[in-house]
Amino acid sequence: MKSFANDRVEVYGDSSDRHHTILYQNRLRRVLDMVERYARPGAKIPVLAAAQGNDTLSLAEHGCDVTWNDISAELADYIEL
Repeated sequence: MKSFANDRVEVYGDSSDRHHTILYQNRLRRVLDMVERYARPGAKIPVLAAAQGNDTLSLAEHGCDVTWNDISAELADYIEL
């Protein structure tokens, strides 16, 4: 499953695609910086094209009320695990 392969690189630090890991971590850091700067605690944030939900979880951990949304049924099943 491609989603789990992405999780290995993005979340668990698998170094098989270091470039992907760095891009993901930089993007997530920028998103979280913006949320901390501009959003109030409990802010409602829709995450579109949310993929396997890593950003969604990070935003929820920062106190946001997050709605996961993606077109892929496979991903919906994956995040429910």
